[in-house]
Amino acid sequence: MDKGKKIRDKSKQNIWLQWSWPIIFLIIVLSVMASRFGTQMTNSAEENVYTTIVTEAEREAVGLGKSIESVKDIGLGAAAILKLAEDPDNTTIANYAKEIRQCSTVIEDVVIANEKGMGICDEGKLINLNKASFYEKSNVVRFYFSENICNDSEKSVVILVPVRDEEGLDYSIFIFCNLSKLEGLLKINQYGSKLSYAITNNRGEVLDTFGDASPFTETDNVLEVLKDSEVSDYTYNQLKVRFNKLNSMAFYATNGEVRKMITVAPLDIYDWELVTVINATNIDSMMDSEMRPARKLFIGLAIAIGMVILLICTISLISKFRFNEQNKNLANKADTDLLTEVNNKMATERKIQQYIDENPDTQCLMFMFDVDNFKKINDTMGHAFGDEVLSTLGHQLQNEFRATDIVGRLGGDEFMVFLKNIRSDEQLEKEGTRINNFFHHFKAGDYVKYSATASIGAAVYPRDGASFHELYLAADKALYEAKRRGKNQLIFYSKELAHVESMRVTDDIDA
Repeated sequence: MDKGKKIRDKSKQNIWLQWSWPIIFLIIVLSVMASRFGTQMTNSAEENVYTTIVTEAEREAVGLGKSIESVKDIGLGAAAILKLAEDPDNTTIANYAKEIRQCSTVIEDVVIANEKGMGICDEGKLINLNKASFYEKSNVVRFYFSENICNDSEKSVVILVPVRDEEGLDYSIFIFCNLSKLEGLLKINQYGSKLSYAITNNRGEVLDTFGDASPFTETDNVLEVLKDSEVSDYTYNQLKVRFNKLNSMAFYATNGEVRKMITVAPLDIYDWELVTVINATNIDSMMDSEMRPARKLFIGLAIAIGMVILLICTISLISKFRFNEQNKNLANKADTDLLTEVNNKMATERKIQQYIDENPDTQCLMFMFDVDNFKKINDTMGHAFGDEVLSTLGHQLQNEFRATDIVGRLGGDEFMVFLKNIRSDEQLEKEGTRINNFFHHFKAGDYVKYSATASIGAAVYPRDGASFHELYLAADKALYEAKRRGKNQLIFYSKELAHVESMRVTDDIDA
């Protein structure tokens, strides 16, 4: 009986082994299918919503542009008629202006000016346009955003239509479009709440705003606000390029606690673009409606699969997490200088070279420095205090610079700081001042407060070197020059130092 039981148990075990792998394989396949289905569902919903929003933004932008263009066409027609006039007097010109204004409810005022910049408005008043910001003589139609000098109102769209003929007739028709009436062409209360609009140029500069107030439109430049915001789908540089090329787009942007959906669409007038700011919650509701039918099916499938694979995944994840943590701890220990807890020499070189390889077009700054007279610190105050100086220096350097920057100890009292993504020469100078100030305030020791100084060499990537080794040599030459000039100072590498032989500064120099 015992033998039979063993045989049955073994048979059951074989059956389980036979079916376990197919079951596991099936679960994996179903999981992959469910994952893909969920991804496709989300992508499809996002694409549909984004397409709807962008299409509507383009429709509004084109409609607004055509409304302004229609006023231009009225001006062109009036210019053709005015060419036929023979030496019109002021009353005749005022009547022409009045007739133009009556052609559209969008037109607020009309001024017809002669070649000397003296104009007559539709009410017959004489107006000197020479000091107006928009005034110019042009042979082509021009559009502006400017003040309405006829009634001292806020900004208007000003359309300049030239009147020229071979007999010397020389006039300019200035048509002022009422922005509040143009605003009526937009769906201010679309998507369930009041929207914010801005008309910008392709550099993001705001020409005018409509609708609800928003931090993204109540500004001089939309791009500057987006620069300090979290933006989905695009980097800041990509946004600048798409603005510049007048590309339509839609994206989420978060500024502080304000999260919005922003659309951009060209007006087909100059480089003008219509920026629309929509409450993100309204777009999320649209997205939710798109996904609701498929979500029910997906949830049922996910629950069925999830219950089966939960135990397997839990065990696997725990094992993997422990393994990764162990590897991470070992890697960190291998890369860390034990005394200062910054990167050791090998890790510093590897991480800097890796960043340079991955970001070849990004300007960076390397500082390399020695503690001045460190041998004297060891000789007079003891090696234990010298170690305390180095340890304190390492910890304070990590607190001083960004977590993404690379701080390392090359050996002895020699350290290196590599600053990533330095965008301008002004920032280079600012960081140089910063590290100088750091050493002016640096103190070490719990009982004896010792103010240590440093000689610092700086080199800029890629200007001074295209690799870690070249940058290291350049910074080393600058460091040696700082030592030669009397220590306790920062020297940036320059071509004048190219002849200096790269060398390690010995303890004799520090003595």
